[in-house]
Amino acid sequence: MKSFRVSRGILLSFLLVVFMTACGGGGDGGNGEGSTINTTTCTNTASDSTQNADGSANLIHSENNGAPTYHIVVTRKKSNGSDVRMDYMVHKAQGVTTPKALFVLIAGGSLNAAIESQTGQDGSPVSLAGGNFLVRSAHLIAQQGYRVITIDRPGDYVDYNVTHGYDYDPYRTSMDHAVDITTVINRHNTENIDVIIAGTSRGAISAAANNTLGAGIFLSSPVTSGNGTPVGSASLPVSTIQVPVYLLYNVNDGCSTSTPEGSVDLFKALVAAGTEISGDAVSGGFYDTVENQPCRGKSYHSFLGIESCAVSKITGWADSLLTNMQNAYPDNKRPVAQDLNISVTAGSSNNPFTISATDLDTADTLTYSVPYNTTVLGGTVTLNADGNGSYTPPSGASGDIEDSFVFVVSDGKGGTSSAVVRATVGGVI
Repeated sequence: MKSFRVSRGILLSFLLVVFMTACGGGGDGGNGEGSTINTTTCTNTASDSTQNADGSANLIHSENNGAPTYHIVVTRKKSNGSDVRMDYMVHKAQGVTTPKALFVLIAGGSLNAAIESQTGQDGSPVSLAGGNFLVRSAHLIAQQGYRVITIDRPGDYVDYNVTHGYDYDPYRTSMDHAVDITTVINRHNTENIDVIIAGTSRGAISAAANNTLGAGIFLSSPVTSGNGTPVGSASLPVSTIQVPVYLLYNVNDGCSTSTPEGSVDLFKALVAAGTEISGDAVSGGFYDTVENQPCRGKSYHSFLGIESCAVSKITGWADSLLTNMQNAYPDNKRPVAQDLNISVTAGSSNNPFTISATDLDTADTLTYSVPYNTTVLGGTVTLNADGNGSYTPPSGASGDIEDSFVFVVSDGKGGTSSAVVRATVGGVI
């Protein structure tokens, strides 16, 4: 019995049938091809969070496993010229010389991964990380041979005085987010390996909106309803997703904005859009009855108590994705996008520029695009597939300011990368 997978461009009418198996046993274990949802019953292991006698949770901690390092980097500038910094942690791939690929993990809610270092120095040990599913499970992904970057919210959102997680959706679907993600990826992708963007809960909005930054995206317990920008809504339609997708949810999820039914509907919408889609459902885990928050980390929504089983599904899909890419285009090399600095005059418009990338596969035809047409500071960018584009600085800009935006290059074989263009307005870099 196989988990559901529908190849790009093939529309199927299908019946969603639930099969119950033990985690890792019976049938194909998930991540196969077919038109059914395979629900795996997961059980608690020594690698998972546990439930205390009073009903509270004892979480696993990624900062205590795999010796992650803390990092901080300037990703972009504000309109007043001040730096925006982002902190994040990196888990090295375990058991391999070269990582299979690079995972970027994005938390839900208010993007707060709570990553800290006692010294605050780049490259120092991580002293604290949050309890979000992906954040606390980062080391489990790294154990399967993947380099894992877990990003925190950027400095200009640390003190963002809002109440709801959906207040961060405009950032999740912006060029700001794309620049932050790309800057961090390129700082640590020295081997030029493929990238997978992973988001859980509201983090799925980030992954879907910025899908072209990776070779594939993973969505767990995706927000599909409610306020903000749910995945599949008119503000974030499935038609914008251009890469393979893996979807995972818990049939016991009690969060009102990420129901199991919503995940099934999202899957159907992706099928109808011709997207390459794979996925699984899991059953099991537990609910922290003391905290009693169905949409937070200590709940079925966050695969509490079955983290290792959920991660096995994620990395199983990722392994298959990479194998399929290799089989389709043996020894294909990912293109490398090149950062670019340009200078323009305040009040100007449609300033031409040409971006470039390198590719060891010299016969490949490279195409270029931008994930958004609005830049970090509110300028406008257009980019043709041949790499020629134009940039108009934000209205009212004066003096020396630095705007920025991301572009993406694809070789048409699954190989993709992104880089940042930084535009000085009114002066020379």
